[in-house]
Amino acid sequence: WVRERSIVGDKEYDGGGDAWQLRGSGLFLCSSKVILEHPYFNSPEGREEWDAIEDESVKYHGGMIRLSPDGKVVQIHASINLPEKFSSLQRREQQRAETFAEDTIE
Repeated sequence: WVRERSIVGDKEYDGGGDAWQLRGSGLFLCSSKVILEHPYFNSPEGREEWDAIEDESVKYHGGMIRLSPDGKVVQIHASINLPEKFSSLQRREQQRAETFAEDTIE
């Protein structure tokens, strides 16, 4: 392990402790957003075609296609909502943190 940290839900390397409750639930690792260089619009002929598109709703596909911050690379931005198991884990951890905070104040 480069960072010496396991992935939540890893049966072999979870380190025991509270992590045992999540065994059998799968790994808690998700890529919810990727940014890729557009394969066609970054070619010379593709970039010329993209620059000529005047209708911004077509050009930017509702925000899925964007220019890099320096304006040199056409990018595809794709994202998904987190799977429910991540949302429920976040809710449980938030409740746990709030309970812990209340206990330390008293």
